Amino acid sequence: MTTAAGVLLGPANPLFALIANLVAMAWTATVLHRYRPALAARWFRVRAWEERVWPRLGTGLLSTPLRAVGWNRVIAAQRQFDGTRAGLTDLARHTRASELSHLVVAILSALGGIVAAVCGNLRAALWLWLAAVVFHLHPVLLQRQLRARITRVRSLKSY
Repeated sequence: MTTAAGVLLGPANPLFALIANLVAMAWTATVLHRYRPALAARWFRVRAWEERVWPRLGTGLLSTPLRAVGWNRVIAAQRQFDGTRAGLTDLARHTRASELSHLVVAILSALGGIVAAVCGNLRAALWLWLAAVVFHLHPVLLQRQLRARITRVRSLKSY
């Protein structure tokens, strides 16, 4: 599908960057869901300062548009969080999987941008780099912010 988008639209078309990122996200999410890796690396441990910093950098800015287009309902259905303390473990795992998916695709998009730039297609490079930032930076920070809240709730004596 990505190859077809590249041929039909051309790699300098912003729709190509969008399609390439969507296809890559679907692929990484499917692989993570199918193979369920442990996702226990130190990288996933949220530091105490992160819960305060990410909102100040605007992690909440996209919440309203995402809610308006129904994206949050789609994600909530995928998470299947039941609102219980026991469900927090699965919710935390989902945030790690989502964070990893977005990081992988951001890296792929950035690398694609580098290849495009080296090949002289600066417009394609810029669209791919912009897609990496817009579609993946915010979700990574949002997942880390959510995981910080989960960690805080899990540490409470009574829930």
